[in-house]
Amino acid sequence: MGRALVSNQRLLQILNERLHAHDDCKECYFSSAVMALRCPDSEGCNWSRDLNVRCSARTSQACKLIAECVIDDLARQYNLEA
Repeated sequence: MGRALVSNQRLLQILNERLHAHDDCKECYFSSAVMALRCPDSEGCNWSRDLNVRCSARTSQACKLIAECVIDDLARQYNLEA
């Protein structure tokens, strides 16, 4: 199954929606634009997984782990439009 192609703005929106779906991350959000890679990585993803996440102070460590899972999951599902 191939990845769906989405705009940078839409991918950021999807990332934040998935993050907010977790109770511990209702107040968290990805704060940086998704950067395209020059060449897809070894798994075929064409965007950088190095994203900034802003979390509430009480749950930052848990949210960072959740954010990593969200990024990894979406990296298998979406690519940026050329």
